[in-house]
Amino acid sequence: MDWHGVPSLQALRGLEAVARLGSYTAAAAELNVTHAAVSQSVRKLEAHFGVALIQRTPDGMAPTHDAIALCAALTDGFGRIAGAARDMATRNSARPLRVSLTPSLAASWIMPRMGRFWTRHPEVELELLPSNRVVDLSRDGFDMAIRQGKGDWPGVESEWLMGSVHVVVAGPEAPAVGPLTDLSPLSTWPWLLGPYRQAEIDWARAHGLDLDRVRATEFDDNAMLLQALRGSDRVAILPYPVVSDDLARGSLIDLFEDTETDYGYFVVTRPGHRPETLRKFVRWLRAEAA
Repeated sequence: MDWHGVPSLQALRGLEAVARLGSYTAAAAELNVTHAAVSQSVRKLEAHFGVALIQRTPDGMAPTHDAIALCAALTDGFGRIAGAARDMATRNSARPLRVSLTPSLAASWIMPRMGRFWTRHPEVELELLPSNRVVDLSRDGFDMAIRQGKGDWPGVESEWLMGSVHVVVAGPEAPAVGPLTDLSPLSTWPWLLGPYRQAEIDWARAHGLDLDRVRATEFDDNAMLLQALRGSDRVAILPYPVVSDDLARGSLIDLFEDTETDYGYFVVTRPGHRPETLRKFVRWLRAEAA
């Protein structure tokens, strides 16, 4: 590898931290150096490249247009280095498999099935960490994540797990409604809304409903929303895997759903990172989703 012309890694770490955290102070705290040291590193890099690299914005410090690609590459590179070093340090020691997933999928789909996994693989320790935040697998020390989307996230390997069609569901106390060809008859119903994605807003609008105009109670995550929906007369849009068990039990009513979608839940891992414990967990997930 030719390192000629590459600035010091210490200076590059300072630039990456400022760009990612949006603050010289936060970057200094993370790197355990002074604010002045980080600022000096950025200035040296700006002199080296001959362009401004960091700019002040209303939301804090951010990379300039010239620096966006460099900062993205630095975040990816340092994240991979951190992940590889962490893997090497723990290779010969037993540690739990760290998995990131949404609270709603954890509560409604994963946890009711965990007894079967423990029966089959009692030797595998799991650390399930539910969060709506999209984690950086390498930097944050995760072995895998289960994410909802189209599987097109950069810097990771994505494997389709199961489809995630949109389903409009109602609590058991909701009034009866005939077969729906679109969502417009539900515009006056009381709704429960979670941290829905733009895709769900667009989907509802395409089927005759503007979610910005409905009477609604909002929740920070779908797990809380689902708990409130059970036993109520409210209605909500949720991914099918999150409500499949409730629909089978009859504790929720299926009012309207997609027939097909390119959205789904994906197993997301770091490139080349597949320890045996991870392979066992992924095989089990695929079998449960089949």
